[in-house]
Amino acid sequence: MQRTFGFIYKTVLYSFAIVLVLFALFISALRYLLPQLPDVTDQLENIFKERFRVEASLGSISADWGRNGPELVLHQLRVQPAADKATRVDIEQARILLNFWQSAGSLSLQYDQVQLDQLVLHYDMRDAELDDASSGIVLSDNLTNLLLNQLDHIEVTDSTIELVNLLGIQRAIDIQDLRWMNREQRHQGVGTLTFSEVTDNTLDFIIDIKGNDVSALTGQVYVNAHKLDISPWVQQQVVDTQINQAEFNLHLWLNFAQNQFTEGLLQLGEQALTWQVGQDQHSLRIPHGELKLRPYGNSGWRVNSNPLTIEHNNDSWILPTFSWEQTPRSTAMSFVDVPLAPMLELLNLLGSEGAAVSEQLANRSAQGTMDIALQQSLEQPLRWFAKGEQLSWGQIAGVPGLTNVNLSLQGQENRLTWRLDGNNASFQSDALDYDDAWALPYINVSGDFVWHNQQDWQLYIAPGSRIELEGLPIAFQARLQPVDGSVMVNARANSVNEQPIPAAVLRQHLPVVMGDNLHDYLTVAIQDGVAHELAMSWRGTIADFPYHNKQGEFEARARLTGMNFKFQPDWRPVYDANVVVNFNNERMHIVATDGQLANINAQRVDVVIPDILSGPDAYLDIQASIAGNATELQPIFNDSPLAGSLGTTFTELQLSGPLTSQLQLTIPLTDAPAVLAEGYADLSNVTMKVESLGETFTDISGRVRFRNDKVESDDLAMRWNDFPIEATLKTEQRKEDFYVDVSAVGNWALERYQPLLSGALPWQANFNLSLPTVGGYAFRWQQTADIRQINVQAPAPFYRESGTEGSFQLMVSGDQESILVNAEVDDFGLLELQLDSEEQSLQSGYMRIGNEFSQAPSPNVVRLNPRFMVDVNIKQMDLEAWQQTYQSLQQLIPEKTAASAWATRLRPDFIQLTTDSLNYDVVSLDDVTAVAWPSAEGWQARIESQQILMDVIWQANKADNNAIKIRADYIELNSGIAASENTIEQADTPAPEATTRQAPESFTGLPDIYIDCQRCQFDNYDLGEVSLHLSAADKVLTLERFSAKHRNHDIVANGSWALETNTKHPQTHLTGTFKSADFGEFLETYNVTSMVRDSSATIDFDLRFLAAPYSFDSKTLNGTVKWNLGQGYLNEVSDRGARLFSLLSLDGILRKLRFDFRDVFANGLFYTNFSGDFNIASGIVNTSNTQLNGAAGDMEVKGSTNLITRQLDYDLQFVPKVTSSLPVILAWMINPPSGLAALVIDRMLHDAKVISRLEYEISGTMDDPTIKEVARDSRAAPIPPEVRDNVDPNQSNNEQPQSGTDGASNDQQREPTRQPENN
Repeated sequence: MQRTFGFIYKTVLYSFAIVLVLFALFISALRYLLPQLPDVTDQLENIFKERFRVEASLGSISADWGRNGPELVLHQLRVQPAADKATRVDIEQARILLNFWQSAGSLSLQYDQVQLDQLVLHYDMRDAELDDASSGIVLSDNLTNLLLNQLDHIEVTDSTIELVNLLGIQRAIDIQDLRWMNREQRHQGVGTLTFSEVTDNTLDFIIDIKGNDVSALTGQVYVNAHKLDISPWVQQQVVDTQINQAEFNLHLWLNFAQNQFTEGLLQLGEQALTWQVGQDQHSLRIPHGELKLRPYGNSGWRVNSNPLTIEHNNDSWILPTFSWEQTPRSTAMSFVDVPLAPMLELLNLLGSEGAAVSEQLANRSAQGTMDIALQQSLEQPLRWFAKGEQLSWGQIAGVPGLTNVNLSLQGQENRLTWRLDGNNASFQSDALDYDDAWALPYINVSGDFVWHNQQDWQLYIAPGSRIELEGLPIAFQARLQPVDGSVMVNARANSVNEQPIPAAVLRQHLPVVMGDNLHDYLTVAIQDGVAHELAMSWRGTIADFPYHNKQGEFEARARLTGMNFKFQPDWRPVYDANVVVNFNNERMHIVATDGQLANINAQRVDVVIPDILSGPDAYLDIQASIAGNATELQPIFNDSPLAGSLGTTFTELQLSGPLTSQLQLTIPLTDAPAVLAEGYADLSNVTMKVESLGETFTDISGRVRFRNDKVESDDLAMRWNDFPIEATLKTEQRKEDFYVDVSAVGNWALERYQPLLSGALPWQANFNLSLPTVGGYAFRWQQTADIRQINVQAPAPFYRESGTEGSFQLMVSGDQESILVNAEVDDFGLLELQLDSEEQSLQSGYMRIGNEFSQAPSPNVVRLNPRFMVDVNIKQMDLEAWQQTYQSLQQLIPEKTAASAWATRLRPDFIQLTTDSLNYDVVSLDDVTAVAWPSAEGWQARIESQQILMDVIWQANKADNNAIKIRADYIELNSGIAASENTIEQADTPAPEATTRQAPESFTGLPDIYIDCQRCQFDNYDLGEVSLHLSAADKVLTLERFSAKHRNHDIVANGSWALETNTKHPQTHLTGTFKSADFGEFLETYNVTSMVRDSSATIDFDLRFLAAPYSFDSKTLNGTVKWNLGQGYLNEVSDRGARLFSLLSLDGILRKLRFDFRDVFANGLFYTNFSGDFNIASGIVNTSNTQLNGAAGDMEVKGSTNLITRQLDYDLQFVPKVTSSLPVILAWMINPPSGLAALVIDRMLHDAKVISRLEYEISGTMDDPTIKEVARDSRAAPIPPEVRDNVDPNQSNNEQPQSGTDGASNDQQREPTRQPENN
């Protein structure tokens, strides 16, 4: 058994050895023979074509024996799926290793390994996307079986995959090594690859496939990149950025089933990028991320990302999801809600320019998110779309900043369509405002942008584009394109407002691009108003703007109404004007019409800036035609840079009245402009008030020219107090002051001052005004006049006739402290005044009237130290003439006028009068010395002369209680009437009528008058002690009290004088009482021949009539007179009694009031009482109780006298004492009661009877009374012989002649008449 086993063992061993030797020999022979194989390339090419259905070309074939068996080497092999396809495989060397033993065992070729070196797979995606799908790339089953089943191991080294997309763009993937293994149903490839264009680092990948059916393969592709350095590729993309690090880490899984990709996952590791721009370091890092892949469309992929955290420098932000859709025919990418700010900051990766933009954007607060989409298909160029909402960014590189806007962009190739819209947005640009953004309540702008290159592009803003600034909606369109290194602009814009645009809106939206000077100027200049339309047209290059040489045209125009426009900040505005604002190239022209400059009508104002962009040389030229009241000139220039020149001039020379003017202002637009103001003003009927003189000039006409501080006129005509003046005017700014010089001449007609003045007054004057730069002023007015042609109707020494030599000089000078006035008229009139300038109150003054000074001043001058003294020293003074002159002056100087105010202001406080003779009416005073001065009680005066010595106080310090109080030591006045004229007129002569005089309208202002005189005498009449008080109201002058007391005679009276009103007539009322212990003596004291002897008297009277006191009206006389004479007798009974009743006539009453009773009685009549009452009504005097109780009998009188018709109607009864003896009767006849007519006595004597009662009727008139006896009761009585013998029988029945005494008085023994006593 052992031997058998041994044999078998040796047999097998030897057999195996023999086989090995034979096989070795075979192999050796095969190794030797293989290189010697014949050229079979054509056969192999045919085999590829027939068996694998591919086009192949083979350069050469070689064979060798390898470690495991024979090796077949194919050189320069190219395989194409189809001859008409670009897809191909080029293999520099394909080494095929056969597995000898497996082949021998299976009796078929078994490939142990295939090594492909320098393989280039050129895959053109366009081959698979031809319209004819049947002509696409299709691999045969033999080929797929070869690759999946027959080749167990395939190695690929130093190979490249060239991918050509549908656009023809080729990308290369370098395969360093690939090991592909097939194990029945599982196929796996492991290798490394690199993207040489991107990085030098390699990526690891694994391909794991299950299944042998090429149409139903399932598996996964895995790619791993660890610390992939892509910095070289990134460096190539940027120019001036130093890429320091670009590291890429990822894991990619791609799953497929049924030969179709089903899903994929890209897992991002840490991605890091650092770079340097200049000296600034930047970094970008993505810590991790994840992207999912899904099949899309026909052989396409869709990649969706999860949010990615991106850390940029020191900030981090989230990139929301994005989508990438890739098909063989198209590529599409979309990003949603991409934050704008961080994306813009990544621009610093683009180099210095990008970094600069990024840095600027970092300071511009870019905000918002963008949705971005890109799409490119085979048939069309790349299209992209971007949309953002509520975007905000600051201005950058001339691009305006916007906030809260929506932006949509749509581009294709070199064309971009864009749209910008939004509500409540804002607009910021340094061309608009340096600091603040402009509000945009609404924006909707769209257009196109076409780009060819930097020198060929076009930006188009479509018609209908609209932006709405606050209150300013604007529609516009534009086209911009480059031309010769600049940009050509062709644009139009206009406002589309429905309501007028307020000026505040215009001010708010003035762009600073127009120049700071112009912008600042218009911001201040445009005050108020509304704009109705705005329009702009621009055609030209930006480089040539503002087209000084007409290379282009820029025009902007605005029409405004109710405009308030201020030339300068310190000028008053033109307001309520119609304005057209026009910008034409470099020129700005504003035309304002029908406006108001203050209260002056600005008919037309042209405001021109010749070159708005001339920088520091820019200036403003204003030309204005104005018309209005010249009063407004002063405040206009006071509120201007010309306040120190023209403003000061117009402050001093205040003008009012119509004015037309042409004004031109040249104002440099600098911080401290030197304004040039020039022009002229035409004056017509203008009024001017010279402030320093306080004088007003009217009807000024002429032209005044001015150029800054120089004001000139040589044809001024004006009137002062309606007197004509011709004048010239010059002003200039001197080194230390502003100087005004005025020369004036005139020739005044003085007829208006008649009767005081008449004739002509030629004169000349010069006025100088200095306004120092340090403040204050100084002036001088010097005037001389020739008064030879003047007539002066005034008391001496002012009286003069035309032709008399004379001169007048006036000089007024002053400053801010005081004003000096000096006036001289010949050598008899002098006035010197010093006034306070500010209050224009009197400080000191002196006036002299007369050729001589007073020899010795009044002691009161030293005591009172007056401020303004008036010294009057003339030979004679007619006070009435001076009063008339004063009244004439008062009429010439009405109250509440400037002259009246000056007269009040210049009231003297000491007046001294010295004259040899002072006359007033019939009163004459000799050697008069008078002084007057104000005191605490009022004005006081001391008047001394030969005739009077009195003190006068005028209390005028109380508005409601003015009074004049006179306290006289004595008053001895003489009427001056000749003695012959002083005799009492004859009884038959009627009294003269009262002189017609004009009653005053009111007694308002008339002071209370008090007169207290210790000893008063008028002519030879001694009035004794007199006291009087008058008071006045509006329409009533009241005699409060009148009293006169001389010896035992007193009279006390009061009364009133009421003026006429609308409802009442004027009225005079007088009431009082007269008392005398000896009435006859009282009458004789006043040189009145009296028939009353030894009789006291009491007379009460109350009378009134409807007229002034000086216009007695008998028709309206009413009142009562109650009189009573005590025991006494009547002397000198006159003629036959015909004048007895004159007591009751007006003639008699007036004469009795003058105490003239000489025409009543010739001899005497004794009585114990003689009294009665007179009742007067409407001019009719009635008495019913006039009675005389005489020694011889009693008499009673009743009746009336009509003072209007002078008719008499009386009944007289006389009852003799019948118990008396004849001597008593004779005594009665000698002394008849109440001056009974001589005719009655004669008849009684003729009858020679005893009379018991006599009744008479008295009629006729007061001038021709008629006495008729109507009844007699008598008895016979013896007549004394002496009586009967003395009676002339021829007179018994005839009326006796009238005389001062009748016939009866001739038979009566006369008593001696006492001479009147003067006391």
